Amino acid sequence: MLVALAVGSTNQEQTAMIASMCHHRLMLPIVILLCASAMIGCQTRGVDQPSAADFPPPATTWPLTEDPAPNWRMVSEFSATIAQETTTRTFRALLTLERDDDQLHFIALSPLGIVLFTATLHADGELNVEQQVPTSFEPARVLAELQFCLWPGSLLQEAYRQPWSMSEDARSRTLRRRGEVVATATWEADVSGLALREKAARVVVLQHLEQNYEIRIRPLPQTGRN
Repeated sequence: MLVALAVGSTNQEQTAMIASMCHHRLMLPIVILLCASAMIGCQTRGVDQPSAADFPPPATTWPLTEDPAPNWRMVSEFSATIAQETTTRTFRALLTLERDDDQLHFIALSPLGIVLFTATLHADGELNVEQQVPTSFEPARVLAELQFCLWPGSLLQEAYRQPWSMSEDARSRTLRRRGEVVATATWEADVSGLALREKAARVVVLQHLEQNYEIRIRPLPQTGRN
């Protein structure tokens, strides 16, 4: 599972650790999402883990048809707060996203740089997922929540099947199951019409109302170039 950052370290120290790890890879900031299930490890026993039924399966539609940049690599830090009956817990991790022509690679990392899983989406719709470390979370769920925030809305509306549906406006998206709101994604500014990478560069907050968790994603400072 994800390895927690050193107990007692400040947010500034944690951010510096992550930025230092990413510098040698020449990664750019991106807003990337990991689901709360990816943050539940030995330290969080007793927390109800989200099931596959709580989110649609990942879409396999290629999202970069209109993106002219053939190669880039990005990284983000996120924090997730899971509310329990008497306490709340916050976890941090990072994810890299790399485009290599007609392939889009995802790499989920613990804050210490341990690879948890990798996934590759091909332009023809083939999706390959490889779990590097035995964990109880599902990489497919991670990808599905990431897509809910970043993929073009029109692609998701086509990909989602009953009982799922999605609506959006300039600053938010809403996921429903049989008409009931399950999750929302909210930006501070208008993101309508933005490409995937442009949208990814904005801070976004995902709230899963049924599972009672919130994910706040913050771009890392730029440490390299395309």
